[in-house]
Amino acid sequence: MSKILISRAKINSRVKELAESISEDFSKAGAERISIIWVANGALMFAADLARNIKSLAVSMDCIKCSSYGMETSPRGKVETSFDTQIPIKGEHVLFMDDIIDTGNTSKLMLDRIKKLRPKTLKTCFLLSKISRRAKKAIKPDYVGFEIPDLFVYGYGLDARLIGRNLPDIRVM
Repeated sequence: MSKILISRAKINSRVKELAESISEDFSKAGAERISIIWVANGALMFAADLARNIKSLAVSMDCIKCSSYGMETSPRGKVETSFDTQIPIKGEHVLFMDDIIDTGNTSKLMLDRIKKLRPKTLKTCFLLSKISRRAKKAIKPDYVGFEIPDLFVYGYGLDARLIGRNLPDIRVM
């Protein structure tokens, strides 16, 4: 049996707080709507819940594929990507979302691709952050749900060798 690291109640509460902060910050930047680009498959639950909690802005959403773990429990060093979003990004207010920021190298790669499309505003939001593993030149997230120790976690969209995405909480392998 795996140990629950972050309960569903804590996740729900934190997602609501993040949605309020994001709504406020983007509104201050003049946004009436935002485009959420989330990383499939891990950020599915997080992105859906966050979008449902953004009440003051119109939201468009699309996903991109990005994987650095594969069937392993730590990043492989090789990043596989598929960047095929249908959302126009140029001149738009964009929120990039992912389930976890580990070393930050994968996120930097994806953000560099988004920046080339010239969004008006680009912010980042991660459910989990392993700050102890962050590379020196990695990005600094704008919004983080929870800082966690260097553990392999799954649930609430994150998988453990393709299972566990459906769990309502975050668990330790």
